[in-house]
Amino acid sequence: MEMSKSPWEKGALFICEKCGRRVGSDDYAENTKKEFKSRLKDDGFGKSIRVMTSSCLSLCPKNQQVVAWCPANGPMQMMVYNPDKETEDIYKWLKKR
Repeated sequence: MEMSKSPWEKGALFICEKCGRRVGSDDYAENTKKEFKSRLKDDGFGKSIRVMTSSCLSLCPKNQQVVAWCPANGPMQMMVYNPDKETEDIYKWLKKR
């Protein structure tokens, strides 16, 4: 087995699809991913932060969205937020990583 360094300098954000279906629409997570990726690219972070959707992340809060941040170096962090009010806050937080 060979270990390799992450190609994403800062890390990867995973957006739970199951939460997205419960709080918004069937494509909430996919739409959020596309929006974040586009904005990150425009803001110059396109190659250093990867945004992906994920199956269930096992937190399952009612009326909330879950994302997992996996930094290139360091422990994973999971966040729960209100998608109607805090999506922009998650994006701003992500850019600071």
